[in-house]
Amino acid sequence: MSMQKRCILPHPCNGPLYQDWTETDFFLKLAEEFGEVGKAFESLRAAEREGLPKDEGTKRWWTLMEECVDLQVAATSFMERCGCTEAARQKLMDYVNNHNARRNDGKRFARGGDDVG
Repeated sequence: MSMQKRCILPHPCNGPLYQDWTETDFFLKLAEEFGEVGKAFESLRAAEREGLPKDEGTKRWWTLMEECVDLQVAATSFMERCGCTEAARQKLMDYVNNHNARRNDGKRFARGGDDVG
């Protein structure tokens, strides 16, 4: 992936509000956020099935995307609490992206200018 693109990384929740949270607390938050993604996805699908107005579908799509970002933040927060620094998370992301790019005969990612692998 091109490193020239602007990249906004998830910021872990590590302020005073969370100073007493354990790894288990962060893991449970991760599970909670995953559940919220599922609910938002079902809400979007319901809007499509019920033929609700386009603006309602758009609103529900944005809610789903926000919940996905919340899930990324929860995962980042959990990883940091487990001792995985930002630098380590970036190395892991690079490793996993490159590993996935080679799996399944390279068919996991669309071909384009910013491909990995």
